[in-house]
Amino acid sequence: MHGFHPSAKVVCVDATPLPINVAGAVTTEFSFPCGFLEEGAVYCVTSVVRVRGNDGHPGIYLAGLPVFHGDKEISWHGHRFRLANSRSACFTQRNATEIGLIASRSSSSGSE
Repeated sequence: MHGFHPSAKVVCVDATPLPINVAGAVTTEFSFPCGFLEEGAVYCVTSVVRVRGNDGHPGIYLAGLPVFHGDKEISWHGHRFRLANSRSACFTQRNATEIGLIASRSSSSGSE
């Protein structure tokens, strides 16, 4: 049991750009509209799912950090995270924008 649950805070311990462990998968097969994971950042879990063939780790969805395979939102592989302490502030799209991490990327892409 990993202890992940909706509203849990988790720390990223593996920021590899592939969200799942799939042999032969490449980053270009996925889209990251709000950016990649950042190692050491704290995220808020919105949902936890069982994923067949995920080495016993759950799939987790994070607030403000969706990942898509084609047009389908998929979960992040749970092995990339550990539970954070309860005082950790979550890294969300809103506070990332407030500190300028997303605003600079959006303005350089030229898309709305």
